[in-house]
Amino acid sequence: MVNANAKSNRTFSRRSRGAHLISVRIPPLTAESTQNSPGTLGIVTEFRIRPQPFQRIWYSLHIYDPADYKAVLIASIQAQNAMDTDPKIGHFVNVGPQSMFVGKFYADWSSPPSAFDAFSHLTPFQTFVPPTNGTLKSSVAAINTHTVDAR
Repeated sequence: MVNANAKSNRTFSRRSRGAHLISVRIPPLTAESTQNSPGTLGIVTEFRIRPQPFQRIWYSLHIYDPADYKAVLIASIQAQNAMDTDPKIGHFVNVGPQSMFVGKFYADWSSPPSAFDAFSHLTPFQTFVPPTNGTLKSSVAAINTHTVDAR
């Protein structure tokens, strides 16, 4: 059993925020795979969530052309990497056949956070919600009041 928290196994804890894991070694399945080391399976047996209240957030939602998928994914990877060191960053990408919907969030008022700099050279075909310092409530209201024309 591996206990992952702020004091032990911090690598697990950083990703799972205090989950308790059981680590199970998996033996090789075939004679060919005996040359490789056996794998390890982690099972979460307990997960504690501590909500952090926040009232002020920065947010922005843009829709990009799927033809720009490489640049959008590279920018998303850079944002994801920044999330490892700044827990206030939030980001999602929803990919469809005709558009890529990208949400960028920061849990405090800010100018556009540097984590999203890689998006600055991309031109969205629609700004769904412009960069805004607001609240969680205002971000939900902004999302709910917009409609997007099918392309």
